[in-house]
Amino acid sequence: MRSCIRAFDMLRSCFRKLRGATRSEMQRRDDLLIRVFRFVPAFVRPNHITAVRIVVAALLFLPGLIGAGTATALLLFGALGDLADGVLARKRGQVTLSGKFFDPIADKLLVVGVLYHLYARGIVGAGVVVAVIAPEALYLFYAAGYAITRRTAVPDPSLVGKAKVACYYAGFAVLLIAYMAGSGTWHEIGTVVLIIGIVLAWIAHVFYAYDAVRGVIGGASCAGRR
Repeated sequence: MRSCIRAFDMLRSCFRKLRGATRSEMQRRDDLLIRVFRFVPAFVRPNHITAVRIVVAALLFLPGLIGAGTATALLLFGALGDLADGVLARKRGQVTLSGKFFDPIADKLLVVGVLYHLYARGIVGAGVVVAVIAPEALYLFYAAGYAITRRTAVPDPSLVGKAKVACYYAGFAVLLIAYMAGSGTWHEIGTVVLIIGIVLAWIAHVFYAYDAVRGVIGGASCAGRR
């Protein structure tokens, strides 16, 4: 029993340290990137960029209309928008609940959209599709729980989750470029990077689940005090 308690305490300490490291990393990154995104007009709000990212992701589900080169450009645009909306929201003081809700959903749609494009062109197999989509679908379970009950916490961002997204974007880009160049070596490199992203995705869900359970317990305790 004591060993279980110690293990739980160590896990909780790990969550707290990771959350602190994530905030510190985001602050340093925001201070650097805000200089890059100063050109964005004041009337363009972060949620507008998130909405454009969702439209861009939708275009990737049309492999018959867009080529691999266009898909690569859309992926890079979506990844840049992923950086821009978060940085602008925090530095301009425009963080909203809807933004926190839809921003990760836009990430998931972009990932699934590129993945569908890769699958339609025969670049990746069904096994890779399932391995990538399964953890992303689990996140939508958390989001649906929040939307329905408002007792499940919207998962906080983490360094593990951000590293996962970076691996996905990099892996997808390398696979698309390898497809256009006909390079088997770069295809293997892209696949390895994608596998690393899949492993990080499942690790990130340990932290997401912790936040979700914490939100449920917190909501229940608040209801009890009433």
